[in-house]
Amino acid sequence: MIEIPANETGMVRIFAVNGASEGTGTAQSFLSRLEQSPEAIAAEATRLQAMLGVDRIDPTYTETITVADIRELGLTQYLATAMDIPHAQLSADRSRLDALEGEVLIVLSRALGFEAQTLRPGPDLTFIGAYEMADVPLSGAIPARPADPMPAPASAPPVTAPKGVGKLPFILLGLLVAVGLVLLLARGGA
Repeated sequence: MIEIPANETGMVRIFAVNGASEGTGTAQSFLSRLEQSPEAIAAEATRLQAMLGVDRIDPTYTETITVADIRELGLTQYLATAMDIPHAQLSADRSRLDALEGEVLIVLSRALGFEAQTLRPGPDLTFIGAYEMADVPLSGAIPARPADPMPAPASAPPVTAPKGVGKLPFILLGLLVAVGLVLLLARGGA
C-alpha cells in the first residue's frame, strides 16, 4: 500500500507494468491523451483504477510508455527531462530504472485529484519509486515585466493649420463671386 496525502503536488510515481496488464493499455503521453475520445479516457480510467486499487484517477495525468521506445534516451534521462526530476534523486535508482523492460506507468500527483488516497497496486504492477519534481518557487517577488520591444509611438503634438489658411475659403468665395459678376455684366452689356 502507498499512502497519498491530501493536496500532494509535485510527486511522480513509477510502476513497471507486467503480467496480464502489459500491453492492455495504449502507450500514451500527456499530449496524445488529449486527442482521445471521452469514452477512451473513461475506459483508461477504469483500467488504471483496477491496476492501482484506487476509487478515482484522472488518466490525463498518467503516462504509459514502452521502454523500448525511449531506449536511446534511457528511462532515467527521460524522467529527468520530461518530468523535471533532478538527476540527484534518480542517481540511486539509475541502474534499476534503465534496466526496466516492457511498459512503465508514470502517475503524477495531480492524477489523484489532490485527495488523500491509498494506492493498492495489483499483481500486474511493480512499484519502482516515487520522485519529487524540481521545486518551482510560487512565492516571492514577481520579476518586472521586460521592456516592450515595440513601444507605442509617442503622442504627436496637435496639428494646427498654417496662418492665413482659415481665410482661404472666404477669399476663394469672394473671387468666385467677383468672376461671376464680371461674366454677368459682360453678357448683359453685349
